[in-house]
Amino acid sequence: MMLNLLFLNSAYYSYHIPQFNLLLVHGGLLKQMAFKLPCSYNYNNPNHTALKDISLITKTRYLNTAGKFVALGSETSADAYWAETYNGQFGYVIFGHQPFIQEQAKYFTFATGIDTGCVFGGWLTACIIDENGKHSFVTEKALKKYALIKHSK
Repeated sequence: MMLNLLFLNSAYYSYHIPQFNLLLVHGGLLKQMAFKLPCSYNYNNPNHTALKDISLITKTRYLNTAGKFVALGSETSADAYWAETYNGQFGYVIFGHQPFIQEQAKYFTFATGIDTGCVFGGWLTACIIDENGKHSFVTEKALKKYALIKHSK
């Protein structure tokens, strides 16, 4: 149990690898962020939790036409998935959070989604970044279905 807490305390909202212009996030990005990006923000830093809207990068999926966060289940046909409209302004982004139930990572122009639905019986995907910044992906089929997909609306 203590190792789990140590791991979580060392986790990041975002992790920036400047030499490769790469940003790793759990969820997604808004068109305008209320804090500096690209940058590494550790969960355990109390100064970071005071930043306006930093938690949104852990849960962002959809954006309204103004580029603002849309809560899960509140999205409409006018709202866009954040990675479809992301313009690369903070570097190339590797992200999770949105399960794409498919064997390979989901590619967008300036981002790649690596949540391939392991918890729903899909695949577990890992990103490998080599010393030159080239990234590749490895997938493994889930051993079983651990949870059922909940559909919004």
